[in-house]
Amino acid sequence: MTRQLRRLVGQVALGLTFSLFILTGQSLAQEGPVYLVVNQAKIIAESKAGKDLNEKAKKLNETIQAELKKESEAIRKEEEEIKQMQAMFTPEVREQRVERWQKRVQDYQITAQRLQAEWEQTVVKSRRDELVTAVEPIYQDIIKERNATIMVDRSTLIYASPDIDVTSEVIKRLDDKITTVKFERVTFEQPQQEAQE
Repeated sequence: MTRQLRRLVGQVALGLTFSLFILTGQSLAQEGPVYLVVNQAKIIAESKAGKDLNEKAKKLNETIQAELKKESEAIRKEEEEIKQMQAMFTPEVREQRVERWQKRVQDYQITAQRLQAEWEQTVVKSRRDELVTAVEPIYQDIIKERNATIMVDRSTLIYASPDIDVTSEVIKRLDDKITTVKFERVTFEQPQQEAQE
């Protein structure tokens, strides 16, 4: 009887060990990914390098607006001249002046679109080449330190627990790493007609 009892106890122990192994394995499998949240907009708005980027983008936009304002005022002035003097023009001269003015307006619109695209590309290039390059290793370090598997941007979530938000830590480390960004204006070639004017 003791032999049977030992065998039974051994089988129960083996069964418990096997069950524990299976449950532990299931438990590990059910843990799943570890998430971290970061607010990239806040990083750009509040980090020293992000503030520098935003300030430089603002100044470039002001420069572009000043470039456009001069031509815009000249176009308005020419329009007023055409309106005031149209009674003195022959129909042919009036038509030539209106066509020339319309061409000038069209060229202005093309220039404005080109300058806007240059501004956007300058900001994107600076953000990509400077901020993203600097912040990606920071993300990787924090992911490794926290044993996380996934980092998502705050803008994609409805709610996230504040204890998984690492934005402040990213900003602190980024500020320690860089405080300014290189901001070189991207320019596109002017279309031939615009360049000849």
